[in-house]
This record gives sequence, structure tokens and C-alpha cells, in this order.
Amino acid sequence: MANNPNRKNIWHLFCDESGISGKPFYAFGALWIREDNIALLDKEIRKLREKHNCRDEIKWQSANSKKFSEFYNDLITLFFKSEYLFFNCILVQLAIVNKEFHDGDYETAKKKHFNNLICNKITDSLFKSNMKNRFIVSVDDLPFRYDKSDEEMHVIANNIIRKKTNVHNAIIELKEVDSKKINGIQLCDLLLGSVLSQYQNDSLSERKREVANFVAHHLGWESLSHDTLPVEKKFNIWNFHDPTKGPRIVRSRKVKLKYEMPYKEE
Repeated sequence: MANNPNRKNIWHLFCDESGISGKPFYAFGALWIREDNIALLDKEIRKLREKHNCRDEIKWQSANSKKFSEFYNDLITLFFKSEYLFFNCILVQLAIVNKEFHDGDYETAKKKHFNNLICNKITDSLFKSNMKNRFIVSVDDLPFRYDKSDEEMHVIANNIIRKKTNVHNAIIELKEVDSKKINGIQLCDLLLGSVLSQYQNDSLSERKREVANFVAHHLGWESLSHDTLPVEKKFNIWNFHDPTKGPRIVRSRKVKLKYEMPYKEE
């Protein structure tokens, strides 16, 4: 951190995974926030917790709570109104994953797809925004067997980014953290779960369906059963597609944000 004192050039990616076991799709998501805005996010969420008297961990699995329905709605509104928060995710249909291309192992495929998400978005940020940007990736319990998967993926991701951008060590740190202590990961879990639930065709409670549709409403959609155009910045959904497996089953759709963002490159 001492080598990069300007906090406005340091972005945190708070990452989560979902649908890893026994579901048609699995997914990885990342909530982006610049380091100098983290205290603001924590303050805003603390205010909402006090308003709704909620001390529980924020997560999709708890979104069916009618007691805290307004709390979850306010969290989603906070995300979409905040100019400093961004979300992107990748969703992969397990049936199209060819293990032959991944050393015969689904776990290797999942590592590659997680790296696809963070490396593509970081590369875009460097090229389109600022080559001085650097990144800290915090992940909630990587679902991989290897004990040092975070160290392994840190090296691999930086090598991928360096080959594309000639920027060395763009990712300052990639680490596993406890989601119970990190608001960014909790909010990522909520947004990722909302999207993935529509792809899985899960049998949702009425309240969870309302939450997912509330997110969709902020995108100008009726439901979250689409993916976004690649250029979408605020809320980007990437449905990974292998053209050798047939036509896309998900239609990309343009977003019309309820709260327009005055984007500027940083």
C-alpha cells in the first residue's frame, strides 16, 4: 500500500460465489468500490441497520425474511443510487463446461471462470480509465480444495493482466476474508443471489421473488432472466457462452437504470 499512496487509484473488489453444488448454474460476482469510499459504504449500511434494527449478516439466503423486507429493499436502493458502487458477475451453465479443456476437473474450470471475471474487468478498467489503478480482491471462502488457492490465483491473475496490459502486479492483494465482517461481500452476496436465482429457476419464496424483481426493476427489466451488454458499467451480468454447445439460451438486453449514473473515467 505504501507504494501506491493515492487511495483514489485503489479499487476493492469484494467477491462471492454461488450455486457451486448441485445446481444447473454456478456464478461469481464482484462488488467494486474505490478505497476512499469504503468508510462511506460502511456508514450508510450502519444507518440502515439502525433504522431497521437489523444486526444479522446480509445475504441472499436471508432475503426471505418479511421482518427485514424493507431493510433489503433499502440496501438495493442504496446500491443503485450510489455513484461509487458497481457490480459485475459471470454465470456459467454446468452442462456446457467441457472438462477436457480444464484438466478433466470442474474445479479447474471454476477457477478459470473466476479469473475470467476479475481479469477481464480489471483489464477494461486499466485501458478505459487509468493505468495507475491498482486492485485489492477480497473473496469469501474460495470453494476450492487447494489450501493456497488464493495465492495461486493471485499469481495467475496478475500474469494474465500483465500479458494484456503490460502492467505488473495490478492486483496488490488477493485474499480470503470472513464475510461476516465485510459489508461489501455481504452486499455482493445479495445481488449475486438475486441474479442467479432467476437462472436456476429456483422455487423461490414470495419474498425472494420480490427482492429479485426489485433488482430487475432498477435495471428497467421485468425479471433478471437476461444478461447485459458487455459495456454496461453499473450492473453487469455476463452469461458465459460456448458457441460449440449451440445457440445462446439467454438474450442480452440493454439496461435502463432507474437512477442514471453520471459516469466519469477514473
